[in-house]
Amino acid sequence: MSGRTLLNALIALIGLCVNVALNLLLLPTLGMVGAAVGTLGAMIVVIGANIYYVYKAFDLLPFSLSLLWPVATTCLTGVLFYLLNSWLEIGSVLTTVLALASLILTYGFIYFLGATEPEEKELIANLRSSVDKSALESGVGDQSQGAHF
Repeated sequence: MSGRTLLNALIALIGLCVNVALNLLLLPTLGMVGAAVGTLGAMIVVIGANIYYVYKAFDLLPFSLSLLWPVATTCLTGVLFYLLNSWLEIGSVLTTVLALASLILTYGFIYFLGATEPEEKELIANLRSSVDKSALESGVGDQSQGAHF
């Protein structure tokens, strides 16, 4: 990060110390889950320190409200996956593939439902025009009635 190797080493050392401390605290009671939680905590500290460094050094805010919608969409899709997993009893390859395909489609639908970025709006407009063209070519829509999606 911009020639500040010592700062990066210090941040990594802090992350190592947090990881070791959390592992010593959580491994006896939680086992492997404690190790995962300890590593997650250390990664959050390291990423938080790097975000703070970028903000202070470059006066650059790495977050904006436009990131809220993808995070909310991901959380909602995760909840749907949890509910779908308990409802379908996913075990076979076919049900797993169908569940993942439905979740990907659900995520895409929810994500583009709240699209705010210009690139996303352009993608939706292109998708709509291609659907309109294919509907007109197949004779599904009648132009005289003005049917559009």
